[in-house]
Amino acid sequence: VPSVYLGRSVDFAGRPAGWGKEQLERWEATHYHQVSDELRSDWDLAGAVEDARLLFYLGLRAASDPELPRWTPGDEFAAAREAALKRL
Repeated sequence: VPSVYLGRSVDFAGRPAGWGKEQLERWEATHYHQVSDELRSDWDLAGAVEDARLLFYLGLRAASDPELPRWTPGDEFAAAREAALKRL
């Protein structure tokens, strides 16, 4: 099964270097795992929306392609995939 993993980042377009890291550290120091640790209306979730759109697009492309995704030659899981395809 092909997969994509997007990790979090602390870089923000239009903000100086280090701004995101400061915000994250402040949030963790004052709100993380405390009563105030909840969704807030002032959060900018534009980056999360971009990530969701990208993941949807990639999934749609993979699902719509008439050719199955290929493994990287020598991948450790290639043999298991080939065996599963033979059982179909």
